[in-house]
Amino acid sequence: MKKSYVVSSVDCVEHDAPCVVRCEAWPALACGLARGDKVTIIDVREPHKWQIANLATYGARLIPLGQLPQRLNEMNPAEDIVVHCKVGGRSAQAYDILQQAGYTHIKNLKGGLLAWADQVDPSMQKY
Repeated sequence: MKKSYVVSSVDCVEHDAPCVVRCEAWPALACGLARGDKVTIIDVREPHKWQIANLATYGARLIPLGQLPQRLNEMNPAEDIVVHCKVGGRSAQAYDILQQAGYTHIKNLKGGLLAWADQVDPSMQKY
């Protein structure tokens, strides 16, 4: 049985899995997680912000933006990589770093952790 990571959902016709439909930034990730797709989720915030709220239960890893160029070897460029932060500014910079390093399977989720809390997991603490 697949685990559903979405709260407000409908059946996704394209992927035959629960999908968030209220926000255009999150459906692909929510569908992928529900299907069991291998997705590398990278949180580029600082450790003290990770301690407040994070997506570790969904497999996210913390690589602060300032450390990203030195830690590229921790990510497989062949896998889908999703970068996020609180609202999208830092993750946009992370996207650029990854793109310049030759990564092609990357996505920056606009709205960041706040959008996740609003659209997928309302129980997540906001700050």
